[in-house]
This record gives sequence, C-alpha cells and structure tokens, in this order.
Amino acid sequence: AGVGRTFQTIRLFKDLTVRQNVEVARITCRAVRPDAAKQIGVDQLLQQYELASFADSPAGTLPYGSQRRLEIARALALGPSLLLLDEPAAGLNEAESETLAMAIEAIRRDIGCATIVIDHDLRFINRLCDRLCVMDQGQVIASGETEDVWRDPRVIEVYVGQSETA
Repeated sequence: AGVGRTFQTIRLFKDLTVRQNVEVARITCRAVRPDAAKQIGVDQLLQQYELASFADSPAGTLPYGSQRRLEIARALALGPSLLLLDEPAAGLNEAESETLAMAIEAIRRDIGCATIVIDHDLRFINRLCDRLCVMDQGQVIASGETEDVWRDPRVIEVYVGQSETA
C-alpha cells in the first residue's frame, strides 16, 4: 500500500510547476509500485485541492496556503493507504485552516486513506479528529475519543495551565 507524508516546513520543488510537482510523485510511485491501485489522476488532484488555476505556475510563487495543499496533493499522488501530515495548519489563517480541514476530511471520506495529523492548532485538530493521542515532553498523557481526551485533567493542565480538579 504505502505511506504519503508532508513535513512541517514546506518541501516543494519550487522551480517546477504545480503540475510537475504532482507528476514527480506519480512517476516516483510508478517506479516503486507500478500496481498502486489508489492513485488519483494529476488533474483530479489539482481540481480537488483548488490548484488547477495554478497548474502551470512555479510552485514557489503560490500563496502559502496553496503550497500546503500542493504538498498534500503530491503526497496523495503516491496512492498511499496512510497519510502522515506534520503540522499541516502551521502558518495558515483561520479561513485557510478551514479549507485545509475540509480537504483532509475529503481524503478520509472519498479516498479511504487513513490519516495521522500532528498539529498544535487545537481548533483544527478538534475539527478533524475522531480520536486523539496527546503527548507532553515526548510522553503520551491521554489517548482515546476526542471528547474524552479534552476532558482529561492532564491534558487540561498541559494546555490550559490548571486542571478542573485543582
């Protein structure tokens, strides 16, 4: 099946066009996994992630939020069964975060690709996740359904500064 991933810092081929960035992933994937069944067409990815109008533009000229979406489109071009997103909402404003959240929800709904998101934006995480694993200083302090995790006194203490039981 395979893993697709994005990084906290954007790592695009800035001199290649938006289309070429996605095509590179497709070519790489076919070389490694010629039978990748879940691959989505380049044009479909560009449409789905609102990048079609930028298809012939150098990736480095895109607005920041569009560069984030391009990274996800490129990762999906690999046809992964697991997508790892490291700080996808970092540096995005609220509207861009909402657009990105809808795109990530579509990945789960339309592609059926399992997604692991690492992020510090609590509103973004709440919007996306059914289950959470919260870590502090490299240690898991709570794990489970989102609603239950946010009520955990250790999570409250780490994110708010005091627990409700104090």
